[in-house]
Amino acid sequence: MRLRVRAPWLFLVLAACATRGELPPRPAVALPEPAATIDPGLLIGRWSCRDLNPYPEQPEQTLVATYDADGSFVTESSTAARGRIGPIVATGRGRWTIQSAQLVTRDVHTEARAADGDPQTDLLAKAGAQMVDALSAASPNTAEILQLAPDRLVLRPVGVEDPAVLACTR
Repeated sequence: MRLRVRAPWLFLVLAACATRGELPPRPAVALPEPAATIDPGLLIGRWSCRDLNPYPEQPEQTLVATYDADGSFVTESSTAARGRIGPIVATGRGRWTIQSAQLVTRDVHTEARAADGDPQTDLLAKAGAQMVDALSAASPNTAEILQLAPDRLVLRPVGVEDPAVLACTR
């Protein structure tokens, strides 16, 4: 899976695959046209995000992303339990830039754990975090910025089959 802005969503896919096999396609969602130019200053700050087109039966997830003026970022996500997999908490840290109306992240380091201390879920979470970091090390992660306003951010990963569309608010 080649996922951009990937850390939190990898855990959703792992949870779904572990309980269902292949995922059905994501539902269609109306999208704004990609932004022509981006003011990087508008991205700085804390955003609460959700998936606009979740897979059917996808477990609920919360995601908070914080972009700092120094080019660093932190994402914190929590995924609800699903089937035999318990709830997962993941934190990603790295560097961000805006290039050609795209959010580019690199030097990503991900930590994940079972929120309830379950050893099997913890093992899966840690393995998922290692996979995210290995995939991220190969190339920067890129997301198309579809909308960026003082109180709204809409992103879609680039180079991903059936991408999640993320809507964020302050």
